[in-house]
Amino acid sequence: MTILLTVSKPKIFIAGLSWGRGEWVGPNVVHRGIEQYFTDDGYRVHNVSKPRSTHTKINQLLDASLAEYYQPGDLVFWIQADPIIDVIAEELVGKLTNQKLPGLSERLRLAGSLVALMTEQQRTIYCELNNIAVKYDTQIHCIGGTYNINPVIQDFSNLNLFVPSWINMLVGHFTEYSRSADENFGVTHTWTVDNIDFSAYNVNLADAIRKEITERVANVIMFREDIFHPDGVHPNRDGHRVLYEYIKQELDL
Repeated sequence: MTILLTVSKPKIFIAGLSWGRGEWVGPNVVHRGIEQYFTDDGYRVHNVSKPRSTHTKINQLLDASLAEYYQPGDLVFWIQADPIIDVIAEELVGKLTNQKLPGLSERLRLAGSLVALMTEQQRTIYCELNNIAVKYDTQIHCIGGTYNINPVIQDFSNLNLFVPSWINMLVGHFTEYSRSADENFGVTHTWTVDNIDFSAYNVNLADAIRKEITERVANVIMFREDIFHPDGVHPNRDGHRVLYEYIKQELDL
């Protein structure tokens, strides 16, 4: 008599901001991206991604989802956005996009550079995420979205630097976008230099931070490529397919 053993597939957990939801047209998701591809291949998916949120909130939602559904062997994917969002979230409420953000302005002044503040925020976010991974004795596979994963993530044993840059994966083969592989690369499109009050800065610091912000705002030019359309802000279903095929290959799914 032949006994057939059925191997159940792991559940999939996805956490992120809007890039974790899929392909967008205006305010609507028209294709659920990697979630859809996993579902089509027979996986059960729990997606806690939430647009216009913060990494801290997403981490909390992931923790709650894992508490309810996680079992050993399940797979967790976490997508990073702009780490400064966590600094400005409360300040942006009810404000116009060109209004000054005194809290962010002061944090930047104290940090001494945008990169320093970004790294500080990423370390805090990764620490929260690693605590969740330790809690469930799992590895969380981290993917760089609008901002690349910072190498400081390697200080956290339960976080796997899985895809340093999804943007680089999609358009890094274009010579003009080679900088997308840089560890401090990011695309800022929710705030600009107009939000910074430079009145308490010395001239050199003000010029340096203006340059850092302007460079990251200018990186939005990469979203002109077809892989980020129809909306020009998020990877489309083809961009999600590229990531999905990479996941399958790397994790032997």
